[in-house]
This record gives sequence, structure tokens and C-alpha cells, in this order.
Amino acid sequence: FLVSREVLDIFNKQFYLLSPEDKSAKEMSFDNQKRAALSVTWTLYSLIMLVIGIIKKSEWTRLFGVVLLSVTIIKVFLYDTANLDNLYRFISYITLGIILLLIGFLYNRYKSRITEFIKVE
Repeated sequence: FLVSREVLDIFNKQFYLLSPEDKSAKEMSFDNQKRAALSVTWTLYSLIMLVIGIIKKSEWTRLFGVVLLSVTIIKVFLYDTANLDNLYRFISYITLGIILLLIGFLYNRYKSRITEFIKVE
């Protein structure tokens, strides 16, 4: 929550410093940038939690990372792309699909190593 608040405050401060004419012209752009920055922050945080959960063999930490990554993906898919033009929405969906395919491929390829590493002895 605090990390999300900090990211949003950075953009709100930048927006506050704009002149009134610039605010009306750039409001949509700032909103899209805030949403994207928040999604990137949540993704990085969830990946860090996954790595920490794997290294420390903590099931709850891994589960939190997976849940946060899932929430981020749903947020990007439903909320972040709602105000984008069709071209940018298409690019966002294709990029999200490629990332999900890459994650699935890497997990499937290294599944035995991951399960051996996670096993509690």
C-alpha cells in the first residue's frame, strides 16, 4: 500500500506543478502514466515476492506474489486499457500475452528444478 501511495504521489505532485492550461491538455496522459507506473510497480513487487518465497521456501510469500501478479494482470486487462486507443490497446494485449507465454514456458521448462528447490527437507 505504501509503495503504491508513493508512486501515485510522484505523479500527483508533477501534475500539481503544471499550469492550468497544461493540466486540461495533459490530464488523460497523466492518468495513463499513473496507471502504467502502478502496474509496473505491482508487477516488480510481485516478482520480488515470488523470488523471496522460492529462496526462503515460504509458501505464503509465494502465494502472495502469485495473487498480486494475478491482480495486476486483471487490472491491466480490464482497467488500464479501458481509456487507450485501439492501437495502444492492441499493443498492450499482445505484450501481456507474450509475457504470460514466456512465464508459462519458463515455468514448464524449469518445473523440476523449481519443485526440487522449493521442497522442504
